[in-house]
Amino acid sequence: MKSARWFLLASLLAPVLLAPSRARADLPSWLTAVASGTTNVFVDTNIAAPTTRDIGSLGGSRTYEFVVNATLDGQSSCLLSRNDGSPNQAIKFEQSSDTQRYGVTAWGAYDSQFASPQVTAGTPVHLAFVSLWNSNTTTVYVNGVPRSSINARVTLTGTVAVGQAGPSGGDPLTGTIIGFATYDEALSQTELRDHASAYFGAAPPAILPRPLVEAVVFYLGRDSGDGSNPDARASIPKICDGLSAGLDDAYWQDDQRLSAEGSKFFSIASKAMKSVASKVASNADGNVLSDAECSLEDLGRACGVLADNAIEDAVNAVGGDPKAQKSIAKAQAAYAAGRTAADAGDWLGAVKSFKKAWSTAAKLLD
Repeated sequence: MKSARWFLLASLLAPVLLAPSRARADLPSWLTAVASGTTNVFVDTNIAAPTTRDIGSLGGSRTYEFVVNATLDGQSSCLLSRNDGSPNQAIKFEQSSDTQRYGVTAWGAYDSQFASPQVTAGTPVHLAFVSLWNSNTTTVYVNGVPRSSINARVTLTGTVAVGQAGPSGGDPLTGTIIGFATYDEALSQTELRDHASAYFGAAPPAILPRPLVEAVVFYLGRDSGDGSNPDARASIPKICDGLSAGLDDAYWQDDQRLSAEGSKFFSIASKAMKSVASKVASNADGNVLSDAECSLEDLGRACGVLADNAIEDAVNAVGGDPKAQKSIAKAQAAYAAGRTAADAGDWLGAVKSFKKAWSTAAKLLD
């Protein structure tokens, strides 16, 4: 499984990040992926909003999955809602005017917008809202990657309005819901990534290293928060806290590059990965920490991108200086060793090599 995921790392390392509008949209492949995994309760395609649909009887933890292409028009816009009974609730494409954030509303109770990312408008995007019953949280996944969570459950079930605020209208969605499915359980990050990949025809649009690390913290936190296997999950919050420290602004130049203090981030990432790896290894049943193994790969991908960007910057900075070229050759060799380790599923070894590559290149940028 690990080597099969290297295609995503390859896309992350590409000089130009793939955008959804440049990817091949493939609705039949998405439908095949939806049908081949966790059993869906409802699925439909090419929904011209607004309308109504019976999305099935959902209870407990659940997932609402969309492929949508919409614009930011009006005061706010609903993907799914009900305002004529229980629950009076909505999943928002834009929480309110000019927020450019996805959100959840319970009329008369709360308006919660997801902290990140900004809404992807005017081009297809794969969205999933995964609501965990025990932890009372909902996480938004964008193109297969968890981005942020809110402290609220989504409980929409049965006949609901699609693309507007209930049967009475309001908050219309301007666009098309290309695909929509519901599930009576929380889909894993791996399955949602597979669905996004199926639609876009390859890896879903790549994200930047810093948001990818933020995403790891979110879905590791999910593994500790659903109430099952408490002994195996007890140390995950501590791992998340340690990894969050690696997101400190002191270590980052921007979302793509580390600052001069960046070697500390590699050390923090390695420590977190070792802790996660020990938890994965100690739970042979395959069901504990379902997303934890993905975190090893995603942290490895982030470190690989950071190393590659540093090498690229160094190449552009030093020109043809012979001494500098020797250092660049060393950095490139270390980077190649990291890719070999990642191909073999050795993400800890990969990060060690990526750190060496980054450090060698970074010295040329001082």
